[in-house]
Amino acid sequence: MNPGNGHSGTIDAFWQMKRTGRLPIKTAYEAIEMPHNSPVGFVTAFFATVRRFSLIWHIWWLANLGFIGDGNMMPMPAQL
Repeated sequence: MNPGNGHSGTIDAFWQMKRTGRLPIKTAYEAIEMPHNSPVGFVTAFFATVRRFSLIWHIWWLANLGFIGDGNMMPMPAQL
């Protein structure tokens, strides 16, 4: 095994590195793009819950309302 890449040939490589005084290899992290806060997930979950409740109890007008409300919250495609 190559001792420079963090593998020491033992069951616990981290413990072996601490015992011998070697430092673990630092990994380089890159920033990722995160979406902005949006209520789309909450609204979709609300209407999905209403729809499922009404389908279980056969409340058809409420099920239709759940389908209408859930259908309008489709996520928009990402802007390039």
